[in-house]
Amino acid sequence: MSKHTENWKTEYDGALVMDGQIISGPLGPDTASHEEKKANTILAASAPEMLKLAEHIASFSDDAYLSGHPEFSAMVDEAKQIIAKTKGE
Repeated sequence: MSKHTENWKTEYDGALVMDGQIISGPLGPDTASHEEKKANTILAASAPEMLKLAEHIASFSDDAYLSGHPEFSAMVDEAKQIIAKTKGE
């Protein structure tokens, strides 16, 4: 797993918080609405959990039964692409 902070949370105002300390205000360009910035921050805070899920899905790539299903194979391939993008590969 890549090295990243896993314990991010968001405050009611959209601030990004780690261990009770504000790391950043709501994320986004100056032209974005507060709601859009808050949504971006929530997405960023949930990224470690989504990466963990993608890694779990990708771990089934060698399962002979599941790999015989095209929908599953496509999902595993997508999970692997997401993992690579997240890790900067």
